[in-house]
Amino acid sequence: MDDVIRVVDGVLQDLGGLAQLCGQVAEDLEARVAGPVATIGEGSSSDVPGQVKSEADAVTTELKGAVAALSVAIEELGAYREML
Repeated sequence: MDDVIRVVDGVLQDLGGLAQLCGQVAEDLEARVAGPVATIGEGSSSDVPGQVKSEADAVTTELKGAVAALSVAIEELGAYREML
């Protein structure tokens, strides 16, 4: 049983790290795209800046969704660990 608990603890740690990384990437992406795209897009006849912003927003939304899903998985696995 101790081996199972160690494995669950390792998975919990890995999931927590992954959730943190996804959150950091989402925040970094938002910060990196917000300023430059707005500046490039001013007075531009090209729709590329808007497309870049739109794609970045979509990726950020997916990353935030991954963080939420990972958080739920961590909670559920933590509850399972407590039952062990």
